[in-house]
Amino acid sequence: MKEKNNLIQRNNIVRASIVGANDGIISIAGLVIGVSGATSHIGTILLAGFAGTLAGTVSMAMGEYVSVSSQRDAQENNYPRTKSSTCY
Repeated sequence: MKEKNNLIQRNNIVRASIVGANDGIISIAGLVIGVSGATSHIGTILLAGFAGTLAGTVSMAMGEYVSVSSQRDAQENNYPRTKSSTCY
């Protein structure tokens, strides 16, 4: 059973990584294409791409941190109830 849980956890990590990478690539490509449509100055285009990448990285990291923290808190708060309910 433990091996099955580890496999499910690894699959979830791979799935989240692929979805996150696709989201990041598409959003940064859209940003760079939009900025390049507005200006042909290469420095501005690169700066916009770098700023978008940095903002996306921070956003994804904070979202993942909040998600994992919330899930851990929910599991910890659920454990005592589950343990006490099995004592009946």
